[in-house]
Amino acid sequence: MYTKDFASLLQLLGLSQRSGTLIVLRQGEAWQASLQLQKGRPLSCVIINLANGRLLMSGAQAIDWLASRGELQWHLAAEGSVEAPAPAPSPGQGLTSPPFSAQEPRLSHLVPCRLSQSPPFSSWSREERLIFALIDGSRTVTEIAHLLRRSPDQIMPLLLSMTQKGAIALKDLRE
Repeated sequence: MYTKDFASLLQLLGLSQRSGTLIVLRQGEAWQASLQLQKGRPLSCVIINLANGRLLMSGAQAIDWLASRGELQWHLAAEGSVEAPAPAPSPGQGLTSPPFSAQEPRLSHLVPCRLSQSPPFSSWSREERLIFALIDGSRTVTEIAHLLRRSPDQIMPLLLSMTQKGAIALKDLRE
């Protein structure tokens, strides 16, 4: 885990032309950002609440918010490698989440897109495989949840896990 401010981090990654999943967090706060990078450029960015797995923000709004946070901890998972999600914080530790957490997540604007056509399905749960099968680059998170007869909040943690594994990216239709 490395520490750097977000603007300097993006500049460093741009120069190095790295691809993969960038995980960003700040010690003592209950959120985690996941960015999909291709040749050093962010393709997507989502920030989740670690306590409940809910989407806090995504896209340009998330990148702007990260830029305002100062020193951040980060690590880069190489493209296609499997990353375990960060552990959820213990209740009562006085952790703070971004000010946007009170907003209802706009999951109808998020569209999962495949980055890998043949991820390691043998290590995936049945539900992850079902979700991956429904990802076509045009269905939103809300539409996929409806097809599975689940709520978007129920499938979002699995989508974020697939994002961290480098199998999918979450695109924001508003951008």
